[in-house]
Amino acid sequence: GHTQYLLGEMISDENWVDSYIGSMRELLRGAHARLAAALDAGGIRHFPAEAGVFVLLDLRPQLAAPTWEAEHELWIRILEQARVNLTPGAACHVGEPGFFRLCYAGSPTEAVEAGVRRIITLLD
Repeated sequence: GHTQYLLGEMISDENWVDSYIGSMRELLRGAHARLAAALDAGGIRHFPAEAGVFVLLDLRPQLAAPTWEAEHELWIRILEQARVNLTPGAACHVGEPGFFRLCYAGSPTEAVEAGVRRIITLLD
């Protein structure tokens, strides 16, 4: 229909596509920089995103024990008390308990920073 026609016109305009991709890269780079600064300020270890929309948090020091059950308990604690929904490493097939995926590209950067502050407050 109309939407498909419009999208077809947009993506056939190579200059527009190149400009759009460049703009999105800059916005994503800025969001990642602000997220990384917030995590660093709070002492949360993480693996930086090199070309993605999430970072991997290393919360192993926060586990009660190095088990998948302890990872699950920490996830529930963060979800219920900080009201932040991270993705546990077990759900991402990470090979060791204690890693959590934090997606930052789908929400306003200010909201992500607020979530990070709530996690830091909870874990301190």
